[in-house]
This record gives sequence, structure tokens and C-alpha cells, in this order.
Amino acid sequence: MHEPAFLDLSPEEARLVGPPPGARLWFDAVLRPHRSLGGRGFFTLMIAVALVSMLAAGRFFLLGASPVAAFFLLDAALLYGAFHLSYARARAFETVRLAPHALDVVQVDWRRRVRREMLNPHWVRLEPAPAVRLCERRRCIELGAFLSPAERADFAAALGAALHAVKTGQPPRVSSPSTSAIE
Repeated sequence: MHEPAFLDLSPEEARLVGPPPGARLWFDAVLRPHRSLGGRGFFTLMIAVALVSMLAAGRFFLLGASPVAAFFLLDAALLYGAFHLSYARARAFETVRLAPHALDVVQVDWRRRVRREMLNPHWVRLEPAPAVRLCERRRCIELGAFLSPAERADFAAALGAALHAVKTGQPPRVSSPSTSAIE
């Protein structure tokens, strides 16, 4: 068992998630989508694309093909829009916190809409493949849809070990998964 660690959440995210379900957590994970391009890389890429697009657009404009020039500029703008949307969607996250008598799952989408589910860890069933799903009676919650298959398997194994520990009353052996996208 370990104390809740909110170091992975910003103050706004901690406010959205709320307090943990019990005094002591047996499992505490924050799942986030993986971003392959950081802020500096994005800035560098956009400067390079803008320069190439402006040079090509200028050349075609001087040759009298102004519609082609417009498409080069439109292409750069659409690329910027796609990256902007990708970064916005990367703000989504999920928390899974397991206490002896409650499993708290909070899913926050990129628009900051919150979906919270409280499950009984003694009745919940973990389905690890192809997607990680927690099922209790007739309701199921899919977790980590944005994770890679290896990360989902690692997360499912760690959560499964913690659920088993709660059901048997033994302290968990695995406290948190070890993948980079799972904080």
C-alpha cells in the first residue's frame, strides 16, 4: 500500500478528479495519451513547413500559378490545425485508484468533461484483451484506449495484481505499471 500521489496531476486536474476513495490506496495510476512531438519540435517543424510553403508558394505565384500557391499555404494551415487538434486531444487523461472497498475510475476527455465510475473491487471483472475493460454486472468501462498494446498489457497486469490483492486481502506486490505513457 502507498499514500496517494497527486504529483502527476496539475492543480486543475486534481480538482477535476477529486479526493481518493479511501484513506489508503492499493493502486494509483494516471494514464495519458502519448505525444511524440514536444513543444520545441512542433515549433521547429512548423517553421520549416512555413518556410518551404512560402518559398514554393512565392515561386508558383511568380510563375502565374496563383491557385497552386494558395494550395501550398492552405496545406501549411491544415497541418497546423491538425497538430493543434492533436495537442488538444492529448489533454485527456484517466485515473484509476483502488482502495480496499472502492475502485474509482475518472475519465477526463480533451474538452474537460468528467466521467466518474465507482466500482466495488470485490465484484469487478478485469478483461485485459484486446482492450482493458472493467466490468461490474452489466456495465463495462474501457480504459487506456489511447495506449499501445504493450502498455495496455502492462497496465492490465498491474491492475489485475492489485485487484487480486484486494480480493484476497493481501498487500499488493505491484504498486504501479512501469510504462512511459502511464504515470
